[in-house]
Amino acid sequence: MLIILALSNLCLTTLSLLFGIVGQVDATLIAYTDKSAFDAGVAALSGTTQILNFDNLSDGFLIKDGDTVGGITFNYDFGGVEMMVSNEFDTTSSPNFLGTNDADVFQDGDSFDLSFSPINAIGMYFITTDELWDNDITLKVGTFEVPLVSADEQGLLSNDYVFFLGVIDDMNTFSSASVVADSGEPSPVFLYNVDDITTAETMPIPEPSSFILFMIGILMMGAFIWHWKRKMIT
Repeated sequence: MLIILALSNLCLTTLSLLFGIVGQVDATLIAYTDKSAFDAGVAALSGTTQILNFDNLSDGFLIKDGDTVGGITFNYDFGGVEMMVSNEFDTTSSPNFLGTNDADVFQDGDSFDLSFSPINAIGMYFITTDELWDNDITLKVGTFEVPLVSADEQGLLSNDYVFFLGVIDDMNTFSSASVVADSGEPSPVFLYNVDDITTAETMPIPEPSSFILFMIGILMMGAFIWHWKRKMIT
């Protein structure tokens, strides 16, 4: 009887390990302010990557509150001002970038939300002619924040400042993010535009069904019990 109990515990332990292998493991989100490091992290996901660079849209194309472009839904309230694709200024992937129909750019205080199918990574460039300070722009995923770091200017455009903010979670997916532009000043003090919004998801790992795992456990237990009974008879 003790042997049967021990074998049963062994099978249960095996099942627990199997479930543990396929179960989701919590991971800490990782913040990126360097595009090269972000790209390396995305490559490690070995999944699908998409870049919304706005170059397949026409200059002056409006993206209204609630519109979906390239699989990303944009939600915002700029007091009547609307998002607009423009090619008025230099950007990280010419010719187009995302700005507004108010002088082609966002301004301090123009924050917006993004939603999309579940992903593991998101990042984007922020381009400005103004010298920005730490925390002027923040990328948020839930309560996780990636603030702009002035020292991490990317140096991609000779006459502009280029910053990158990104988030990767290689184990868990998320389906929304926010861009918060707020200098903390009572009046607008900087202008900016957005380009190359990169999203990525990890390669899905096939997960055995609960029924298959249950049957494996039953077969293992049956084999152990049969082997034990055979030894007792002989």
